[in-house]
This record gives sequence, C-alpha cells and structure tokens, in this order.
Amino acid sequence: MQPSEVKGIITSRQTITRQKKQSDHHVHGTINRRPCFMKTDLTHIGSILTQALDEFRPSADTGMTAIWELWDSVAGNPLSQNAKPGAFNNGILIVHVSSSVWMHQLKFLKASLMANLNHALGTPLVKEMKFKIAALHN
Repeated sequence: MQPSEVKGIITSRQTITRQKKQSDHHVHGTINRRPCFMKTDLTHIGSILTQALDEFRPSADTGMTAIWELWDSVAGNPLSQNAKPGAFNNGILIVHVSSSVWMHQLKFLKASLMANLNHALGTPLVKEMKFKIAALHN
C-alpha cells in the first residue's frame, strides 16, 4: 500500500466521522429535538384523581372523600390540626387523633361535630364516630 493510499483512507475516515458528528448534532441538538410539553391549561392531580376515582369507587368511598374535604371547615382550626378522618365504613367514622388529651376533648364534642358534619354533607352519612390515637397525615 502506498503512503498516498493510506492518506486517502484516513481522510475518508475523518470525513465519515465528521459527517456522523454533524448528523448526531442535528438529532440531539436544537434542530431535531423532540418538542417539550406545553405549559397551558395545567390541571391539579388531585382533581384528576378525584374525578377518575369517582367513576370506580363505591358510594361509601365517595362519602369519605366528601368528609375529608369538609373536615377542616367543619372541625375548625385547633381541632382540625389535631384530628383527621381516618376511615369511614357503614356510617362509622374513625377519627385519628394526635393525643389522649384531644381524644378526651373530642368525646365531649362528638355529638355536635357529627351534627355539623352531617349538616355540611347534606345527608346523615355519619351515624357513629370513634376516635383512635394515630399519626396524622395532612
């Protein structure tokens, strides 16, 4: 093989490598880049999940969702920070409470809290309320 032939091979390899880098740039650079998601009309994930779950959940679960949404306004600020609805089944609402002191206080407020909650719900959904000391999740 002649030196000029070797030089021609190297030159053609360099040309191929250069062309490949340019085509990679067009694919991965700004020219052929995939479009990014447009930031218009965003919807909160909570409303999407509520809508989707409403279609597939039994009505008792939708009652729990309604109770959860109304709880802070019905219970009021100090109480809602120390007690949260935990479960709802067959008219029995289990309320998770932060401490035994709040559990004792809620036993005195139970009747009025149930009445206010049922009034806000528009139907006597909650027939009994039980309290349990548990970790509160916001």
